[in-house]
Amino acid sequence: MKKLFAHILIPGIIATTAHAAVFISDFDSAPYAPGIGLDGVDGWTLTGSSATNVAFIGNSPFPPPSSGGSAIHLGLNPLDAGESSAYLYQSPSSGLVNNPGGFTSFGAEFTLTDSSDSFPNRDSFAFTFRGENDANLFTVGLTPQSQSVQPSQNTRLDTLSWSSDYAGGGANIGTTQQGVGYNMNILFTPSGTNDVDFSIKFSGIQFASGTLAGAANEIVETWGFEWILFDQNDPDNAGTNRLVVDDVSFIPEPSAAMLMMLTGLAFLVRRSR
Repeated sequence: MKKLFAHILIPGIIATTAHAAVFISDFDSAPYAPGIGLDGVDGWTLTGSSATNVAFIGNSPFPPPSSGGSAIHLGLNPLDAGESSAYLYQSPSSGLVNNPGGFTSFGAEFTLTDSSDSFPNRDSFAFTFRGENDANLFTVGLTPQSQSVQPSQNTRLDTLSWSSDYAGGGANIGTTQQGVGYNMNILFTPSGTNDVDFSIKFSGIQFASGTLAGAANEIVETWGFEWILFDQNDPDNAGTNRLVVDDVSFIPEPSAAMLMMLTGLAFLVRRSR
């Protein structure tokens, strides 16, 4: 009887989270396979370039057990001639915060691998959340700061900063070095009737927090990863930088769904005892 109840309850939990447009992946199982382009795979769309190998599944630089063997690689391969950016995204069609008791969270492991010696100080990347009419609901950008003429010597730094159409200005939240793994966690929670509070944790340390005024009812039409050529006046000269991301999650979760999950899990624990 215990096993039967568990089999009934667990699909209900999964259905509840799926209804909330949860996306969680370590990119280690079907339909992901090393070497495939991501445009059109598992809900991913690539815009800004028809070159499908701009965003592909490759080896993960992050060790198990927290990560597996595969990860998204954005960059490295040239964009189409005349293009200056590429955007790899999902379309959740979900509210930024689903209800007054809910939250929306984003998490990813990431690292930047540098350009070749021939293309120092080239490209920038971003974690992007867009609303209707391409509005910038929230962006964490990674912009090149400095680099020697020999990128292989690990001298490049990238400045991380956040920006939004729903908050005044933005802020620098830290720097990264090439080839080093980091964690990015962003949490959006309701604030009053109309606003949304946010916090950014970078490798476990909270670097920024604030309020997005009037964003409580905004729909996240797309979220994903953007690659922007550093030299906008030379779009054919892409360099070979890349952003590698693994263990990605995007979770718009109403409190009611979380309550059901926790209640169900607690019941299972009691029954098993």
